[in-house]
Amino acid sequence: MDFQEKYDKENPRRFEEISAARQIITALTAPSNAHISFPFMDRIDAATLGLHDYDDVIRYPMWLNKISEKIDRGIYPGIREFVCDFRLILVNCFRYNGVTSRMGRFAEKLELLFEQKLQLLPPDIRAKTTLQSSLGCGSSEQEVADSGEFSLS
Repeated sequence: MDFQEKYDKENPRRFEEISAARQIITALTAPSNAHISFPFMDRIDAATLGLHDYDDVIRYPMWLNKISEKIDRGIYPGIREFVCDFRLILVNCFRYNGVTSRMGRFAEKLELLFEQKLQLLPPDIRAKTTLQSSLGCGSSEQEVADSGEFSLS
């Protein structure tokens, strides 16, 4: 079953949203953006990196290749959930490393690129990607609520 078959049989609107998500993740992970996205491509190997408290601090890990896989497998019901997972990457980074850390600065650059891509979406789809719209879905809602230090509303 190909990408389109997974998404548009029952809901062509879903196909449009997920196609937009796929275009965004493809752009973010393109070689031309590797200097920004590389730290976020794969799951953090906490043991290898000596981050012994990582799994205690970050309860809902997320990374770009996992988002791509979820798109390819037809997991996302719409763009909102894709945006939630992307923002979870940022929240995790800021929570573990701090906003002003080197990794925090990488996350800010990735966030800026992501937000630029969202601005190019049609208005009806873009409305589903605002910070207000994407709060309260999935793991990112719980992670933000648990952190106590990030007020995203």
